Amino acid sequence: MGAPHPRRGFHVNAFKSLFAGLVIAAAASAVADTINFDDLNGSGDQTIQNGYAGLNWDNVYIYDATNDPAHLNPSGYQFSVISPNNVAFNGFGNSATVSSDTVFNLNSAYLTAVWRDNLQVEVIGSLLGAPIYDNTYSLSATEATLINFNYLGIDACRLVFSLREASTPDITLMGHRLPSTT
Repeated sequence: MGAPHPRRGFHVNAFKSLFAGLVIAAAASAVADTINFDDLNGSGDQTIQNGYAGLNWDNVYIYDATNDPAHLNPSGYQFSVISPNNVAFNGFGNSATVSSDTVFNLNSAYLTAVWRDNLQVEVIGSLLGAPIYDNTYSLSATEATLINFNYLGIDACRLVFSLREASTPDITLMGHRLPSTT
């Protein structure tokens, strides 16, 4: 038997959240780079490989939410698309981490819950393993929420999901461009 499917939760009432946009700027640069994942193949459940957009990706998968090859709609996937077609999501309901060997700024991201409203996501920005930023946001399953993080001078960003009931959360990412704050 193969590995479990990363979009399927371990509980019947599985939750997912969508990274609907990620704007990251290198600390030494005044230009923000938008990561929209549309240059990746989202036809299956491929993990985003380390080195993509110059970052390391832990437990982050890619999915074509526009063409919906797994027939998951209606769901938050369809509402998470900011630029066609792909979104990124955390697998198996576990935390997702984006990191780098160099310092970067996390300016903003669109985040969307997949199955139910009010998914809570804690976003922790850290430098050299020490948390610098730590905020919790509530996500909708029917519209992408633009979150302006303005996490400056970090080398890792961890997204942790929680709900008031026992379930398996997941998340997804897309693209939006904002100017860098550096």
